[in-house]
Amino acid sequence: MHRFPNPGSSLDNTINCFIFLYQKIDREEIFDLHDMQELLVSNGLISSSGVMGIEALLRGASKDLSRDRSYNQCKMYAELYRSLGWIQSNEKALWYNFTLQGDHIANATINRKKIVEQCFLGMEYPTSLIDVKGSYIIRPFATILKTMRQLNGVLSRDEMIIGPLSIDDDTDLELFNSMCDELKDLRKSKLKFDAKFTSCLENRGISKVTAGNYTRFPLGALKWLDWALRTKDSSNYSTKQHTYKLTGHGKEVTDSLDDMLDIRISDLKNRKIDADSLIYHSFYKLLNSSGFDTTPLDNRLSKAQEQVVSDFGTFNILFSPFQAVSKDVLSKVFKIKQPTKKRVGMYSPDKLLATKLNKTLKNELSTILVTNEEDVNYKNEFYDSVISLLKTKTRGETVSILKDSFITHTKDEFYPLVGNIFSSIGIMCDIPPHGVNSRRWDAILLSDDDSIPIEIKSPTEEMNLSVKAIRQALENKIILQSRKSEKNKWPTCTLAIGFELYSTPKSQDRFFNNPYSIFLSRFILLFIS
Repeated sequence: MHRFPNPGSSLDNTINCFIFLYQKIDREEIFDLHDMQELLVSNGLISSSGVMGIEALLRGASKDLSRDRSYNQCKMYAELYRSLGWIQSNEKALWYNFTLQGDHIANATINRKKIVEQCFLGMEYPTSLIDVKGSYIIRPFATILKTMRQLNGVLSRDEMIIGPLSIDDDTDLELFNSMCDELKDLRKSKLKFDAKFTSCLENRGISKVTAGNYTRFPLGALKWLDWALRTKDSSNYSTKQHTYKLTGHGKEVTDSLDDMLDIRISDLKNRKIDADSLIYHSFYKLLNSSGFDTTPLDNRLSKAQEQVVSDFGTFNILFSPFQAVSKDVLSKVFKIKQPTKKRVGMYSPDKLLATKLNKTLKNELSTILVTNEEDVNYKNEFYDSVISLLKTKTRGETVSILKDSFITHTKDEFYPLVGNIFSSIGIMCDIPPHGVNSRRWDAILLSDDDSIPIEIKSPTEEMNLSVKAIRQALENKIILQSRKSEKNKWPTCTLAIGFELYSTPKSQDRFFNNPYSIFLSRFILLFIS
């Protein structure tokens, strides 16, 4: 089974972290995981040991890097950025530099989602850059989309695990069709499917929870890219179940793959072709498909396209060179000078442990904090939406339009939205990854000496905030006070945030006449006001 790293709960955060790193690291410098830690952790973009900012670096430092949570989170970010072609390994495996493709991601002034979409379609394994455990050959997202189309436009998480993410070779059409036929047959009997699923996991030596964790990233990407949405389906299964359904846009993208010749890195080795022309043409085709203006390069692009047509019979190629080809080849084709200077960072766990939380080091680390809002240019879609709407709408109309657009949000969309709302008004809000028992709150507001835990209910979980949500908000406060994973003052409130407070006057009375609700209603009203 192909295993995707899962560094965070939101693809927006993944992209924002990349843009932040790009803005803070010299384009001509090599950087490593400790540089990423220094910038992302100390500036609150990721947390560690239950805290954020410089304190997270101080608490999380460990000579055993396998126990250093923020280090391993940065490692997962780096794995994704390499797979997407935004960074590449340099002199050492864990030393990196930005790529030409990464330049366009960070500096996109057009719709960034278009080029990100092309990067996801371009993912392939294995490549000259990334090896994989096992002998499988897969272009994961293209294969997932094609599988969904062949299975009446729907695919469940567990079907993804035993189907497209476990196929040995997705370039083998007979094998692909056999996989789809087997999934169709398994849909007729839940008992048969469960037996196959259990057998598949046992053969791979992983648990159901672990396998599910490997799907969080691709499922989040499917929704973020508007390729699929979560739904309940009974027409394609023996029993009603949660699944993912292709959207109109998802169908268009899947159909567009039929018109492309899928080229893999092995084709560059096995065919007698002009590889340089293919690499040059493929990259600028990706940019052109993303809305970038490539007309200044028309002369060379025209020659490269002619050569590609001569070699392959078509210029409509699915191949992303910065996600597959070695840096030495790319440097030659695009005439890129590789960085040779290593960034000099302030942070390393050895240095920190040796100083035993030396105040001088802490002061040095504080100098890398972003203190000017103009220095940060990563994307907050909620903020952008508000600013755009207020140009032509009143405040009341803006609130109404935005609220209507959020009504179908699942927790994967609604929780990051809450974080973006607080960030828009200058309050640091951390959304922890799902499944971290030591941080059971859905979000937490952070300051230097206090915090506010938040229980969130998305509109697809419950439209009206329930007594259960209030109880969970109280439990969040009790756990935070008990475990002391964040600085938290006893008088400070705890919050429950939902789509609607109550549905009818009668339910309003029942809500506030409940002793549980009376106890915590002031916290909810405090937030609403």
